[in-house]
Amino acid sequence: MAWIRKHRDKWQVLYYDPAGRERSAGVFSRKIDADRARRDAETQLDRGEWHDPTLGRLTTVAAFAPVWLSTRVDLKPSTLAGYERILGKHIISRFGPLPLSAVSHADLQGWVAEMVSSGLSPNTVRNIAHAMSGLLSTAVTHGILKTNSATDIQLPKARTEEQLHFTPDQVGTLADVVNPRYRAMLLTLGVAGLRIGEAAALRRRAIDVIRQRLHIFEAVAKVQRPGEPSEWITSTPKSGKDRHVAIPRHLAAALNDHLTAFPGERDGLAFTTSTGHRVTAAYFANHILKPALIRSDLDTSFRTHDLRHSAAAAMIRANPNGELVRRQLGHASIKTTFDLYGHLFPDESDRLADALDEIWSASHADQKRTKPPIELRSIGS
Repeated sequence: MAWIRKHRDKWQVLYYDPAGRERSAGVFSRKIDADRARRDAETQLDRGEWHDPTLGRLTTVAAFAPVWLSTRVDLKPSTLAGYERILGKHIISRFGPLPLSAVSHADLQGWVAEMVSSGLSPNTVRNIAHAMSGLLSTAVTHGILKTNSATDIQLPKARTEEQLHFTPDQVGTLADVVNPRYRAMLLTLGVAGLRIGEAAALRRRAIDVIRQRLHIFEAVAKVQRPGEPSEWITSTPKSGKDRHVAIPRHLAAALNDHLTAFPGERDGLAFTTSTGHRVTAAYFANHILKPALIRSDLDTSFRTHDLRHSAAAAMIRANPNGELVRRQLGHASIKTTFDLYGHLFPDESDRLADALDEIWSASHADQKRTKPPIELRSIGS
């Protein structure tokens, strides 16, 4: 319950918080304003929406940042390390000493504009802003803030990189010119569509050449947390779930040849260097893919991840079933699949173009049957 107390020609609104402590909702010159504040306080208390306004004034951004990170138990180590870098370099350096309640919508919008002007890419700016919004949202959940001041800030439009891909023939050519030790790995990336971290973590026991299946249950990533040396972390795939990937006979045969030519323990890595070490993303890009591109006279700007795009393009051409492609590639949602590869799926436009071809072909054939040939004359004759 809230009440109004008159004091020296002003009206103060008082109430008891859920813990039974007396609080003030403000002092007003007009009683009508005080009465409005009283009703608002009672409504918040009745609905369970009340929060302690002092918390947002006493808790700084820097103090709350570790609390926010501790709540993100859903993040992979590499993603968590990325957030730590964002916090230190972009958020705490700018807003660290400020109380959470002092971070306004206008401050955040100006900050976004400054980052864009500084030359940061739109995607980087969006990632940083989303981290700040997540921090403030958690403060709201904890009852420290009443609202998230990052809501509805204007962000630069995300840029989607052009999805480059090789043709199946080009993937085959690349596989033929690499060191035989890495041929099956390149085909696994370019045909089965594994991520490089998944291929680098693939176990020999996860390859079933008889049933033509790969069991993808691990992925490896190089993680570097601020102030600490980098380390290789093995965790679940990007989607957080394992999956079984169907592979064609020619890839199963290549993998069978590889396992026979380069034997190892059943639980050992399927792909290793000649010294027995893991084939890292950097090693594959610089020592396997790039020399193969040069030897094949292909564009050296192609990246390792473009092999995954190549596999996706071939899958869609073979069977344009979005859900099937999603499961093969290990996307968490069908939206991701269509965001990345929607332009490769056939749609009504393709059917319209085919129908127009038929109409024009039929019309052209009718003209040939019913009209005499046109005699062409030069201008002026």
